[in-house]
Amino acid sequence: MEIDNLTVTEIDFVISRIKNKNWKIDGLTNKKFNILAFAVDGNAFYKVNGDELEIERGDILFFRKGQVHSATTVEDNPWSYYSIAFDLNCDVAIPVLSRAKSFYRYEKLLQRLYYEWTAKNNSYKIMCRSIMMELLCMIIRENSLPRAGVIEEIKNYMIENYDKSLTVEELAHMAGVSKSHFYMLFKESTGMSAIQYHNQIKMNMARDILQSGDSNVTQTAQSLGYDDIYYFSRLFKKIIGISPSKFKPSL
Repeated sequence: MEIDNLTVTEIDFVISRIKNKNWKIDGLTNKKFNILAFAVDGNAFYKVNGDELEIERGDILFFRKGQVHSATTVEDNPWSYYSIAFDLNCDVAIPVLSRAKSFYRYEKLLQRLYYEWTAKNNSYKIMCRSIMMELLCMIIRENSLPRAGVIEEIKNYMIENYDKSLTVEELAHMAGVSKSHFYMLFKESTGMSAIQYHNQIKMNMARDILQSGDSNVTQTAQSLGYDDIYYFSRLFKKIIGISPSKFKPSL
C-alpha cells in the first residue's frame, strides 16, 4: 500500500501526563495499538530493542504494536508528555525516536487533539483522526529528509580529529539533532555508537603505526591523544584482539 493511502482507522486514547518524579514503566507493550509519545518537558530514559535512549523536550517516540519498552523519568527533572494509542490501515516507516523540527507546531496540534478527545463534541472522532493524520504526515516528512550525508560528514570529522576526545554532545550539535536522535542515526549507519566508532578508528590507526615499526607503544598512544598508556593498551587489546606490546611490526 502506498504511503499516500495511509489512514488512521482508530484511536484508543489520548492522554496528557504531568510531571511525576516516581513515574516508570517496565516491559510495557500494547498488542492492539501503536503508541506515539511527545515530550513536552523534562527528561526520561527508555530501553527499547536493547538500546538506551535519553528523552528530552521535543523528542517523539513511536512504538509499533507489541513493541516492548521500559522507561523511568529523571527525578530532579521529571518529564511531561502527550501519548496517543492508535491503529493504522498499513505499516509506516517511522523510527522509534525522532525529533520535532518545530516544537510549538507539534505542541499546538497535540493540544487540539487532547481537547477534542477530552471534550468529545460532535464528530470528535473524525477531527481527532484528522489531527493525528497531520501529525503523522509531519513526522514522515521530517524523517524522510536525507541524513546519510550528515552522518558521513561526522565520520569524516572524527577521522580528521582522531587525536581528540570527542563527546556525543559535540557531535550531535554538529548534526543538528538531539543526543538520543544522533545515537539512533549513527548506530543505524554504522552498527555502533559514535564513541565506539571513534575508538575503532584510533585503534586501527594505532595498529598501522605499530605495524610500520616507526613508533613504540608509548609514542603511538601519545600520537593518538592518550596520556594513559594502560587505558590505551586495554582499549587496543579489546578492539584489535592482542596487547599492543605483543604486536609485531611488519618489516
